[in-house]
Amino acid sequence: MEIVVGDAHGCYKQLLELMDRIGPAPTDRVISGGDFVDRGPESPACVDFFRRQEAIMGNHEYKHVRHRCGILKNLAPSQCQTIAQFGGIGSAAYQAAVDYMERLPFYLDLSDAIVVHAGLEYGVPLEEHDRIILVGGMSKRH
Repeated sequence: MEIVVGDAHGCYKQLLELMDRIGPAPTDRVISGGDFVDRGPESPACVDFFRRQEAIMGNHEYKHVRHRCGILKNLAPSQCQTIAQFGGIGSAAYQAAVDYMERLPFYLDLSDAIVVHAGLEYGVPLEEHDRIILVGGMSKRH
């Protein structure tokens, strides 16, 4: 069985409580639908959790990736909070987390569902979708 969890936003304690309620079997796939960082007090723990599971890119992960690439210049307070939780922008822990985020797929095509963080465009083949549409940005800029 696939269990898709969206928008954990650094709330590791609540994520564990949810897992306790669901009670996934060892053979179940637990998948983050994105946005497992920012806002909450434990983004590093959420990153570690989904490193052991599966995840796709959400707009919050994409902000960290685009910032490191120099595409996104200004970070919101929630991204700054996450960076601080990892020990700062130059810390090995933060850089490793962004390395992980950078490798996340923008969608998962499961046997009976497609998992994206935000949206799909009608009539556009999945592999041709704009990343910003998939993660839920305000514009079509990569």
